[in-house]
Amino acid sequence: MCLWEVGRQFLRWTKDFQGFVSVVVFSPNGKQLVTYDAGNWIRLWEVETGKELHRWAHPQVTQNQLIFSPDGRFLASSERRGKRLEFGQ
Repeated sequence: MCLWEVGRQFLRWTKDFQGFVSVVVFSPNGKQLVTYDAGNWIRLWEVETGKELHRWAHPQVTQNQLIFSPDGRFLASSERRGKRLEFGQ
């Protein structure tokens, strides 16, 4: 996964994953982003530095089913079995 700075065509940082990253979502303030990868990890990243802030093991997140609350305090996910989990930020 790579994070590019638009307009300057500047590669801010890159991360290697085993397998693929299927979901990438920015927080409302743009300071963090969350990913879901083939290893069943939800990861919270600091955009500016690329530092991993937290990770949660979570099986079977469906495509595009990670979303921040409007204030960025919560991250909601849904899985294929229809359950919902919320994580405090």
